[in-house]
Amino acid sequence: MSQYFVSHDGTEIEYYHNNDNTLSYRIEGTDWQDFIPEDKRAYSTQEYNEFMHILNVTACDNTGVELENVTDDWYDSNGQLKH
Repeated sequence: MSQYFVSHDGTEIEYYHNNDNTLSYRIEGTDWQDFIPEDKRAYSTQEYNEFMHILNVTACDNTGVELENVTDDWYDSNGQLKH
């Protein structure tokens, strides 16, 4: 079952969690892609942190609860996800 969230820049992302610690996603009509936590090269710090947040939320609580929209308030001045 796929879910949606809106990233820090307003992009709608559809995603679902795979059982092998990966996240599959697609951005506004693109093909499905896999987010692999070990490969940080393709993502900005904010993008990587957003996907890690989704991966951790869905891995810990795969109940179908919708994520709230991601905003710049989620990040500190260095682009790191606030705890």
